[in-house]
Amino acid sequence: MADHIEEDDLAQAGEDAADGSSDGSSSTSSSSDDSEAEIEMQPAQLEQLLALEAELEANPQAYDKHVQYVTLLRQLKLRARLRAAHEAMASLFPLTEQLWLEWVNDELEQVKGEEEVAYICTLFRRATQDYLSIDVWKQYCELVMELDPAASALTPDGVKAVRAVCEEAITAAGLHVAGGAALWAAYRQYELKVLAVGQGGDKQVDRVRSLFQRQLQQALAGNVGLLEEYNAWEKEQDKEVPSHIMAAAAKAQEAAELRQPYEEAVAKGKEADADIELQAFAAAIAALLAAFISYIKLEQAQGNPARVQLMYERAIAAFPMTAELWVQYGRYLESHLRGMPQLTRTLYSRAVRNCYWSAELWAAGLRDLDRSGASAEELRGMWQKAAGAGLQP
Repeated sequence: MADHIEEDDLAQAGEDAADGSSDGSSSTSSSSDDSEAEIEMQPAQLEQLLALEAELEANPQAYDKHVQYVTLLRQLKLRARLRAAHEAMASLFPLTEQLWLEWVNDELEQVKGEEEVAYICTLFRRATQDYLSIDVWKQYCELVMELDPAASALTPDGVKAVRAVCEEAITAAGLHVAGGAALWAAYRQYELKVLAVGQGGDKQVDRVRSLFQRQLQQALAGNVGLLEEYNAWEKEQDKEVPSHIMAAAAKAQEAAELRQPYEEAVAKGKEADADIELQAFAAAIAALLAAFISYIKLEQAQGNPARVQLMYERAIAAFPMTAELWVQYGRYLESHLRGMPQLTRTLYSRAVRNCYWSAELWAAGLRDLDRSGASAEELRGMWQKAAGAGLQP
């Protein structure tokens, strides 16, 4: 028999279950939004929920238990507890793309107004700070476009907000050979909507033209057919594609073709199935890491720091607990982007959050803080965190 309980009364429900109440149910009033409706819960689910809460209280660092707890709360539709569980986990660990997007979807199910939309926007912004993800950036842009009332109405302030997010997206991931074109396309389609309603006049035409031209000059697998699309659009404006853009597009296509074998190697490695024989899975994972390292070396040889940085971000998203990747990334930033100390400071902060046991990363982070002129208080704070991190040599 299922128990019908309200979220704020889980503890009481546990007592009722233990007492073996005759009707197997309990219900009390509550002022919280989640308690307005009764929640149907099997006794086994209640037992599992209480057990997970006890385990997490005893060991808050139990990552898998956090995942199980969030999954169970989602199944039971305990909304307030689900949000709190997400927040608790995010305060302790960086979250994967999947976990962030699941959290966003949980929140989207209960959007009632601008306040909820604003909260989801903060979630997307936090997600972009953990790992690089095309899907996170794309859905972030689309959320603002579709759920921000000003943006969906194409008001000047709304359009400005969309542009700000889209520019951030293409700065962070617009060079992603395999997935970057999706971000450019979403941005361009929104600007075309603005143009279609007659806003901006010639300035808006130039804005759309600029987006076409900027994308065509990037090495992106998704640019196939874009030149033809741009040419057709220019004809509608009684213009032609400038010759220098044609040349730049051809050069970018050559650059994309150079990278294609490396993209294929990465894609093949990501296809590894955890259910296959352990030795074969381990070999596939090792091949994926090797593919990323080869790709990073290619970009280093090509000499574009932005592309090198992007490849390190892609590799780290796949191997967040490989300390040596973070070490190499930090060294690259230190040697090639010395005039941007905030980059290395942010990098080492993220690195020790992922690989808290790495003495080498903590030491590198402390040296970086010292070089950048950090205060004694900041240095002391990081040292104290390192001392309590359970370092390994």
